[in-house]
Amino acid sequence: MADLDDYHAKVKTLRTEADRASVLDRVFLRLEETLPDGPAVYRHGHDSVLTAYWGRSLGDLLPELVGWQSLFREDEFRFGEEELRFSFTASVGEFPLHSNRLTRLLRLLEDCLFRGKQEGKARIVVAHSTSMVLKSSYYPPLQLGRLSALARRLGVPEARLLREALDLLLRRHDGP
Repeated sequence: MADLDDYHAKVKTLRTEADRASVLDRVFLRLEETLPDGPAVYRHGHDSVLTAYWGRSLGDLLPELVGWQSLFREDEFRFGEEELRFSFTASVGEFPLHSNRLTRLLRLLEDCLFRGKQEGKARIVVAHSTSMVLKSSYYPPLQLGRLSALARRLGVPEARLLREALDLLLRRHDGP
């Protein structure tokens, strides 16, 4: 999973929304053309992309991705008088090594991408998971009962419902 660094700050000088959309189209086309070994590429969010390499291990692919990322930063995109350069922050993981469920791997990649952006731009973060530890474990008995009933009805663990609820809350207040 990769996300353009400082996309909004760089394209705010472009006049129209069509110009901004053109930037994304051209950047993602270049990305698709230059990524090593031709992966399946999917748009993920506004200025993010998800790539999937089938049949390649992360250990084999990671050196190629690091080299590609440094070369991509040298690419320039011209829009009239404007010349833009972009870098990506990326998170990488391997199925089923890092997670045996694709939805969980996707969530893990999003979390690692967010951490990578916090630590600094233009980096590749290898997926790693940590256990969730709450600072306070007090929940009113009524809430716990409702949570347990919902988990039984849906056939999922209570911890999964809490993670999903927290994720929805954070997305609402922090943006995508």
